[in-house]
Amino acid sequence: DSSGDQSTLLMSATIAGVLASASASQSSVTPSSIGGGGALAGLVAGAFLPFVLAKVSNLCFRHHVTATMTNILCGGGVGMFVGLLMHLSGVAQLLSLLTGMIRSMLRWTRFVL
Repeated sequence: DSSGDQSTLLMSATIAGVLASASASQSSVTPSSIGGGGALAGLVAGAFLPFVLAKVSNLCFRHHVTATMTNILCGGGVGMFVGLLMHLSGVAQLLSLLTGMIRSMLRWTRFVL
């Protein structure tokens, strides 16, 4: 069922995005002047998710994991894994720093005399 696959992807992407974004916003590496969240971390986590979901789904199929357990793993487990991976690798903090730099450049105004 295509709608079931989409809802699993959306739920898992949401979990991964929220965890990566929260990890980035809680980083002690990011200076407070340019910090404030990890929009890019959430987007990257959501973009990375379909690749991981395909691998986990194929692995579950090969090892004859039941459909219910596959949905639990794909719906929550994969999202948590991607968010945790981004947090532990430091990618979330790096993307938070980049988000802050972009935000600062967009808010910067030139003084015209």
